[in-house]
Amino acid sequence: MGKIPSFKISLFLICLCLIVNSVPVGAIANAAGPEQVLYVLAAPFTTITDNISFESLQKLFVSESKSTLPDLPCENIMIATDHPGPFIIRFGSGAEKAIASLESLPELIDQSIRNGTWLILPFDQLEPRLKMITIDGKNPFSKKFDSSDWPLTIRNSNQQLTEAEWQSVPIANRDPDKLTSLMLTGVTALVRGTASYMFARG
Repeated sequence: MGKIPSFKISLFLICLCLIVNSVPVGAIANAAGPEQVLYVLAAPFTTITDNISFESLQKLFVSESKSTLPDLPCENIMIATDHPGPFIIRFGSGAEKAIASLESLPELIDQSIRNGTWLILPFDQLEPRLKMITIDGKNPFSKKFDSSDWPLTIRNSNQQLTEAEWQSVPIANRDPDKLTSLMLTGVTALVRGTASYMFARG
Protein backbone atom coordinates (compact mmCIF):
# COMPACT_ATOMS: atom_id res chain seq x y z
CA MET A 1 0.00 0.00 0.00
CA GLY A 2 1.51 3.34 -1.11
CA LYS A 3 2.14 6.29 1.16
CA ILE A 4 -0.37 9.13 1.17
CA PRO A 5 1.22 12.26 -0.29
CA SER A 6 2.04 14.85 2.37
CA PHE A 7 0.15 17.61 0.55
CA LYS A 8 -3.07 15.55 0.83
CA ILE A 9 -2.55 15.12 4.58
CA SER A 10 -1.97 18.85 4.93
CA LEU A 11 -5.10 19.60 2.90
CA PHE A 12 -7.14 17.23 5.09
CA LEU A 13 -5.90 18.90 8.30
CA ILE A 14 -6.70 22.36 6.93
CA CYS A 15 -10.24 21.28 6.04
CA LEU A 16 -10.69 19.72 9.48
CA CYS A 17 -9.63 22.95 11.18
CA LEU A 18 -12.06 24.97 9.06
CA ILE A 19 -14.92 22.64 9.99
CA VAL A 20 -14.14 22.80 13.73
CA ASN A 21 -13.80 26.58 13.70
CA SER A 22 -17.12 26.96 11.86
CA VAL A 23 -19.04 25.25 14.69
CA PRO A 24 -20.59 27.88 17.01
CA VAL A 25 -19.21 27.92 20.54
CA GLY A 26 -22.74 27.66 21.89
CA ALA A 27 -23.29 24.44 19.98
CA ILE A 28 -20.19 22.92 21.55
CA ALA A 29 -21.35 24.01 25.00
CA ASN A 30 -24.81 22.58 24.47
CA ALA A 31 -23.32 19.31 23.26
CA ALA A 32 -21.93 18.86 26.76
CA GLY A 33 -25.47 18.51 28.09
CA PRO A 34 -27.64 20.57 30.44
CA GLU A 35 -26.07 22.50 33.28
CA GLN A 36 -27.14 24.56 36.24
CA VAL A 37 -25.03 27.54 37.26
CA LEU A 38 -25.41 29.28 40.61
CA TYR A 39 -25.30 33.08 40.58
CA VAL A 40 -25.21 35.25 43.69
CA LEU A 41 -25.77 38.86 44.63
CA ALA A 42 -22.64 40.59 45.91
CA ALA A 43 -21.63 44.02 47.16
CA PRO A 44 -18.41 45.65 48.36
CA PHE A 45 -17.19 43.93 51.54
CA THR A 46 -17.79 47.06 53.62
CA THR A 47 -21.53 47.01 52.84
CA ILE A 48 -23.68 46.95 55.98
CA THR A 49 -26.72 45.28 54.39
CA ASP A 50 -26.75 41.47 54.81
CA ASN A 51 -30.06 40.47 53.22
CA ILE A 52 -32.67 41.78 50.80
CA SER A 53 -35.92 40.46 49.41
CA PHE A 54 -36.08 39.05 45.91
CA GLU A 55 -39.10 41.27 45.31
CA SER A 56 -36.97 44.37 45.84
CA LEU A 57 -34.26 42.95 43.58
CA GLN A 58 -36.82 42.46 40.81
CA LYS A 59 -38.22 45.96 41.28
CA LEU A 60 -34.79 47.48 40.80
CA PHE A 61 -34.92 46.60 37.10
CA VAL A 62 -38.39 48.08 36.55
CA SER A 63 -38.67 50.89 39.11
CA GLU A 64 -37.93 54.43 37.96
CA SER A 65 -37.48 55.65 41.53
CA LYS A 66 -34.91 53.75 43.58
CA SER A 67 -36.08 55.61 46.72
CA THR A 68 -39.13 53.31 46.81
CA LEU A 69 -36.86 50.31 47.57
CA PRO A 70 -35.92 50.76 51.24
CA ASP A 71 -33.95 47.53 51.71
CA LEU A 72 -31.78 47.98 48.61
CA PRO A 73 -29.17 50.64 49.44
CA CYS A 74 -27.79 50.96 45.92
CA GLU A 75 -29.04 52.35 42.64
CA ASN A 76 -27.23 50.10 40.20
CA ILE A 77 -26.66 46.36 39.83
CA MET A 78 -24.59 44.83 37.06
CA ILE A 79 -25.04 41.23 35.86
CA ALA A 80 -21.88 39.41 34.78
CA THR A 81 -22.91 36.53 32.53
CA ASP A 82 -22.44 35.01 29.09
CA HIS A 83 -26.05 33.74 29.16
CA PRO A 84 -28.27 36.87 29.31
CA GLY A 85 -31.49 35.16 28.23
CA PRO A 86 -32.53 33.66 31.59
CA PHE A 87 -31.90 36.97 33.37
CA ILE A 88 -33.99 38.95 30.89
CA ILE A 89 -36.79 36.42 31.36
CA ARG A 90 -36.48 36.66 35.15
CA PHE A 91 -36.07 40.43 35.52
CA GLY A 92 -37.63 41.77 32.34
CA SER A 93 -36.24 43.85 29.51
CA GLY A 94 -34.95 46.41 32.02
CA ALA A 95 -32.13 43.99 32.84
CA GLU A 96 -30.65 44.18 29.33
CA LYS A 97 -28.71 47.38 30.01
CA ALA A 98 -27.26 45.85 33.20
CA ILE A 99 -25.73 42.79 31.53
CA ALA A 100 -22.00 42.56 30.90
CA SER A 101 -19.82 39.68 29.76
CA LEU A 102 -17.90 37.52 32.22
CA GLU A 103 -14.73 38.67 30.52
CA SER A 104 -15.34 42.15 31.95
CA LEU A 105 -15.85 40.86 35.53
CA PRO A 106 -12.47 42.07 36.93
CA GLU A 107 -13.31 45.59 35.75
CA LEU A 108 -16.84 45.31 37.18
CA ILE A 109 -15.46 44.28 40.58
CA ASP A 110 -13.04 47.23 40.58
CA GLN A 111 -15.96 49.50 39.70
CA SER A 112 -18.04 47.98 42.50
CA ILE A 113 -15.33 48.70 45.07
CA ARG A 114 -14.96 52.29 43.84
CA ASN A 115 -18.61 53.37 43.58
CA GLY A 116 -20.64 50.79 45.51
CA THR A 117 -22.30 49.10 42.53
CA TRP A 118 -23.74 45.69 43.41
CA LEU A 119 -23.11 42.65 41.22
CA ILE A 120 -24.84 39.46 40.18
CA LEU A 121 -22.07 37.02 39.30
CA PRO A 122 -21.30 33.28 39.31
CA PHE A 123 -20.84 31.82 42.80
CA ASP A 124 -17.30 30.64 42.05
CA GLN A 125 -16.24 34.16 41.01
CA LEU A 126 -16.70 35.65 44.49
CA GLU A 127 -13.54 37.17 45.92
CA PRO A 128 -12.50 38.59 49.33
CA ARG A 129 -13.25 42.18 48.29
CA LEU A 130 -16.90 41.23 47.85
CA LYS A 131 -19.60 40.31 50.33
CA MET A 132 -22.38 37.95 49.31
CA ILE A 133 -25.87 39.30 50.06
CA THR A 134 -28.45 36.70 51.06
CA ILE A 135 -31.86 36.82 49.38
CA ASP A 136 -34.99 36.24 51.46
CA GLY A 137 -32.73 34.81 54.16
CA LYS A 138 -31.34 32.06 51.89
CA ASN A 139 -27.58 31.61 52.02
CA PRO A 140 -25.59 29.64 49.38
CA PHE A 141 -22.77 29.23 51.93
CA SER A 142 -25.05 27.17 54.17
CA LYS A 143 -24.72 23.39 54.13
CA LYS A 144 -28.54 23.23 54.14
CA PHE A 145 -28.81 25.43 51.06
CA ASP A 146 -31.33 24.25 48.42
CA SER A 147 -30.36 25.49 44.95
CA SER A 148 -33.77 24.58 43.51
CA ASP A 149 -35.28 27.26 45.76
CA TRP A 150 -32.70 29.92 44.88
CA PRO A 151 -33.90 32.64 42.48
CA LEU A 152 -30.49 33.03 40.81
CA THR A 153 -29.97 29.41 39.72
CA ILE A 154 -29.63 29.60 35.95
CA ARG A 155 -30.38 26.59 33.76
CA ASN A 156 -28.82 26.09 30.32
CA SER A 157 -29.91 23.30 28.00
CA ASN A 158 -30.62 22.68 24.33
CA GLN A 159 -33.44 20.32 25.24
CA GLN A 160 -36.63 20.51 27.25
CA LEU A 161 -36.24 18.92 30.69
CA THR A 162 -38.85 18.23 33.33
CA GLU A 163 -38.41 19.59 36.84
CA ALA A 164 -37.60 16.07 38.06
CA GLU A 165 -34.86 15.77 35.42
CA TRP A 166 -33.38 19.13 36.41
CA GLN A 167 -33.16 17.92 40.00
CA SER A 168 -30.63 15.34 38.87
CA VAL A 169 -28.42 17.93 37.15
CA PRO A 170 -25.74 19.09 39.62
CA ILE A 171 -24.75 22.70 40.14
CA ALA A 172 -21.70 23.24 37.95
CA ASN A 173 -19.95 25.86 40.08
CA ARG A 174 -20.81 24.94 43.69
CA ASP A 175 -19.62 21.79 45.46
CA PRO A 176 -21.04 21.61 49.02
CA ASP A 177 -18.35 19.08 49.98
CA LYS A 178 -15.73 21.78 49.44
CA LEU A 179 -17.40 24.34 51.70
CA THR A 180 -15.91 24.84 55.17
CA SER A 181 -17.76 26.36 58.11
CA LEU A 182 -15.45 28.47 60.23
CA MET A 183 -16.31 30.06 63.58
CA LEU A 184 -14.22 33.03 64.66
CA THR A 185 -14.03 34.73 68.02
CA GLY A 186 -12.34 37.96 68.89
CA VAL A 187 -11.07 39.81 71.91
CA THR A 188 -11.89 43.25 73.25
CA ALA A 189 -9.67 45.53 75.28
CA LEU A 190 -10.08 44.70 78.97
CA VAL A 191 -9.53 48.07 80.57
CA ARG A 192 -9.26 49.28 84.15
CA GLY A 193 -10.43 46.61 86.60
CA THR A 194 -12.50 44.54 84.12
CA ALA A 195 -9.92 41.76 83.74
CA SER A 196 -9.38 41.35 87.48
CA TYR A 197 -13.13 41.41 88.07
CA MET A 198 -13.64 38.64 85.49
CA PHE A 199 -10.80 36.63 87.06
CA ALA A 200 -12.39 36.95 90.49
CA ARG A 201 -16.04 36.60 89.56
CA GLY A 202 -15.90 34.55 86.38
